[in-house]
Amino acid sequence: MRLVVFCLALFACGGGEKDDPGTGTQGDDDDDSGCAVTEPDTLPDLTLELSGIDHQCEDQPQYIPEVPTATTWYIGDLEIDDCGEVTGTEIAYLYPNPKWEELDGFACIVTWDITGSVVDAFNVGTYGLQLEANVDPFNSTCPEDDNELTFYSGFEFMNLNYDVSESSDGTFTLHFGEGQRVGEEVAQGHFNGNHVTYRTSSVQCALF
Repeated sequence: MRLVVFCLALFACGGGEKDDPGTGTQGDDDDDSGCAVTEPDTLPDLTLELSGIDHQCEDQPQYIPEVPTATTWYIGDLEIDDCGEVTGTEIAYLYPNPKWEELDGFACIVTWDITGSVVDAFNVGTYGLQLEANVDPFNSTCPEDDNELTFYSGFEFMNLNYDVSESSDGTFTLHFGEGQRVGEEVAQGHFNGNHVTYRTSSVQCALF
């Protein structure tokens, strides 16, 4: 079983049954630098939105039932302290089609730990996010194939640059800030004080 198509929205391009690995970052304590997180995290749990769209790839015109496939969604939860430093997670949720299940695939997640900072917008928007993503194998559950490769092989570390366009109703749109897909919408989400959460705008289909 070898992953042959991987479109990373992550965001790392842009997700698996969630085993409650702690997708959100909570807190209102000062860190060692004295930069506070003053607002509580009252944002919605976007994993609830995955119900009903967890097999969306199987409804696509190009879907081939004989090809092992995983419907993939990404959800990010970030905390931004009052100094503009960012921490959090981005999680890919993978839902297998029947063919992948035949090959021992199962609903799983891949977690990346996110760190970075708020910067000026790269192109458009309210501000930019300059981030690093490092896979967290201890909070990732997707299986290895016969060659000991995982869904995230080759994507253990990523540099991510996004533009954030906020709206007055507490929602925002995330766009790629750099690269070949600059300006393309990545995700939509919610913000509240020191916290943001988002889900990929469109489904990604991973083929194995």
